[in-house]
Amino acid sequence: MSFPTKVVVAPPGMVGQDLVANFYANLYAGALSSGVAISPNVLYAVEFIPLKTSTWDRIAIHVFVSESGKSIRLGIYNDLNGYPSSLLLDAGTVAYSSGLRTLTISQQLTGGKRYWLVFLSNTAGIGGQLYYSDATLGHTLGHSTILSSAPFHSISVAQTYGALPSSFPAGGTYSGRIWAIALRLASIP
Repeated sequence: MSFPTKVVVAPPGMVGQDLVANFYANLYAGALSSGVAISPNVLYAVEFIPLKTSTWDRIAIHVFVSESGKSIRLGIYNDLNGYPSSLLLDAGTVAYSSGLRTLTISQQLTGGKRYWLVFLSNTAGIGGQLYYSDATLGHTLGHSTILSSAPFHSISVAQTYGALPSSFPAGGTYSGRIWAIALRLASIP
């Protein structure tokens, strides 16, 4: 399984041509694996580093298996020393239904700066699943205590479902999982 049409898994500047109206995900995301259930009341964050200052007009997440009556809240956090910090954008919610779920945004991001694409769901944790990729090469967050482990690309932390908190909660757990969350490029000034 792969990302839906028009998804480039590299930030602007990493491909030969920056294609407006394409989605861009974490630099190290590869082909997507089958879905995996997420936990309720957990805030998940995936690093995202645009190489050029750019404006984005959509935030999206790819749902593998629906969970009726549930939703997923999407947003963006700033970074402070390799950990999400202040809330930049609470984009709202999408239905937890199969396919690419998008929200319209208008957000400029500074080139070369790390951001965190986040999601939070009220899933019951029993039916709905999200696509993900487990990267085995490349990283910006390091490895665990042994170099043979998967490198870190995401963080998760307990958070009650609702509006995204103004500051990302402390005490998150690092993971090698790269969730299928992306932004759509609108323009590069």
